[in-house]
Amino acid sequence: MRYRLLATDYDNTIALHGVVGPRVRDALWRVREAGCLLVLVTGRTANELHAAFDEPELFHLIVLENGAVLWNPSGEEQELAPPMPGGLVAELRRREVTPLEVGRSIISTAEPNAEQVLGAIDRLGLDLRLAYNRDSVMVLPPAVDKSLGLRAAADELGVALSEIVAMGDGENDCPMLRIAGVGVAVENAVPECKACAGRSSTRPAQAL
Repeated sequence: MRYRLLATDYDNTIALHGVVGPRVRDALWRVREAGCLLVLVTGRTANELHAAFDEPELFHLIVLENGAVLWNPSGEEQELAPPMPGGLVAELRRREVTPLEVGRSIISTAEPNAEQVLGAIDRLGLDLRLAYNRDSVMVLPPAVDKSLGLRAAADELGVALSEIVAMGDGENDCPMLRIAGVGVAVENAVPECKACAGRSSTRPAQAL
């Protein structure tokens, strides 16, 4: 089987403490120059990614907000999910939930705030769900996960899911690892991620 696309998570997969090191960048450029398509699939918002990563053109497409936004580094964006209700943001701020990162279709905060977030969702009667990623929790519209964004990227690039290698480390990476031809959990992945991956690396991608 010839794999045509590498899809990778950002934090704790290719980035350590939010930074993609030079050895990993070089390795990814070599993969691209060999003819493989590269897609970044991250839970970060556009603002969060821009603040941390200065080479988006390394990737053919970038999936933001845990699958809710498809972004072409040339500038075009496609929203794959409805916007987050403004009332929830206001309610979380009223409850003094911090930190609070707000995107178009996602809200993220620290995992210990999950109960407060669920309380706010219930109080407002909203149809939203939580997704966990290590020590953070994300509020998302129903059916939005990384597999949604990866499917959209694959369709845009004309690649079958069976031709994809997907790589990640967190619980929220499982949906995309499951739909890819090969799902790889990096060595430092959480147990939930390793359990849903077809393969596990012997080292973190940052150590390449």
